[in-house]
Amino acid sequence: MPTPHGSTRLMLCITLATLSALPACVQPPEGPAGPGRDAIEAARAIDHPSERGLVLERIAQRSDLSQTDQIYLVDVICVSGFSSNKADALTALVNNPVCTAQTRKHILERLKTTRLLGHDEARAIEAIINKQDATAP
Repeated sequence: MPTPHGSTRLMLCITLATLSALPACVQPPEGPAGPGRDAIEAARAIDHPSERGLVLERIAQRSDLSQTDQIYLVDVICVSGFSSNKADALTALVNNPVCTAQTRKHILERLKTTRLLGHDEARAIEAIINKQDATAP
């Protein structure tokens, strides 16, 4: 039978391995780096999830985000922080006039595997639907 210290060490090792793997799973997409890439990289380095979420939301509102920046930002948002922060940042990006149809499609794909609470996921999807309705002829 493992000692309490042994099981604590095992849980700590598993947690550290999981956390250290997260940044490696999000890589910038192929293509030229846009003007938002440095800001996205800096946001990834923020330790506190709520603060990181607020910074990512501000980045999502930038008017100079390239297509590759937008895709990279979505990927970073989807692995960062709390459900409400993710939904806020994704909604801000969708409502940004520079947000492309390709980015909205990417968000929908990522929502399939992103852990969001039901109401937060609904907010992100509703923003995409509203954007599509607004752009429909």
